[in-house]
Amino acid sequence: MRKYSFFVLALVFLLASCTRVEPLPSVSPDASGEESALPANPTPPPDASEPPWEIIDPTAPPPVYPSADLAADWTENALETGQIHYQNTFRSGGEAVLTAGGSFPQTGSASIDAYYLALRDDFERLSESLAEAAAEDRLAYQLDAGFAVEMNAGGIYSVSRQIYQYFGGAHGSTAVYCETFSAATGRLLTLDDFFTVGQDAYTARLLEFVHHDIDRNPAEFSPEAKELARVFFPYETFVITPDGISLLFPEYNIAPFTSGIIRVEVPWGAVADIFTMPEG
Repeated sequence: MRKYSFFVLALVFLLASCTRVEPLPSVSPDASGEESALPANPTPPPDASEPPWEIIDPTAPPPVYPSADLAADWTENALETGQIHYQNTFRSGGEAVLTAGGSFPQTGSASIDAYYLALRDDFERLSESLAEAAAEDRLAYQLDAGFAVEMNAGGIYSVSRQIYQYFGGAHGSTAVYCETFSAATGRLLTLDDFFTVGQDAYTARLLEFVHHDIDRNPAEFSPEAKELARVFFPYETFVITPDGISLLFPEYNIAPFTSGIIRVEVPWGAVADIFTMPEG
């Protein structure tokens, strides 16, 4: 703990030196014996509450494509919607140092269930490792995992997952993960599997809707959000939904922490001409 005490003392000294208040300039009397007035500030500081960018058009309509409902006739899969759970409270010296809880899908498909059972085991090992670190730091850590089934029809089983982690500090963080499987074979599908065109072509189409969301409310995004969206395009964090394809950008990728995970909805009509159902 000595290294932490030294760090805190150094930080306090640094902050004290940075916040020293300089004395106001003295006001000298002029030749008449009257005190001169302080000069007025001709340019007041800008309002810090105003964002450094302009809202382009918050009412701008999204890209226009013919309406379509590709999932309207999809029949429900013969998969269960159960859960695999993990729960534990780790203690050190009688005090809780880590509370860990997680739930993962259980479907009845051997391949899909084996995948999530492995994730559940990884989550348990992560909890045990973090509990050791929490005991050394004498902090109360938190680890929570949950999921949502986004699609369980038409031969597609699509899941979004989030893991919240708190290891001390001002706030925790939330990681996002997505998996889309073939319900028939349990094969993990990629975004490429759902399109008849190459990656560059379908990415450009999907980015139209990302850019629209950014233009509609730029204050929620980073100034370079459009460029970052291409660099960090969520090829691994997408889900299929009854309404289309959803793209999930992790925290900090294209927006500040306060905006959280960014979810962009792409309707079926926007991809109907280039969408295909993957082979098992």
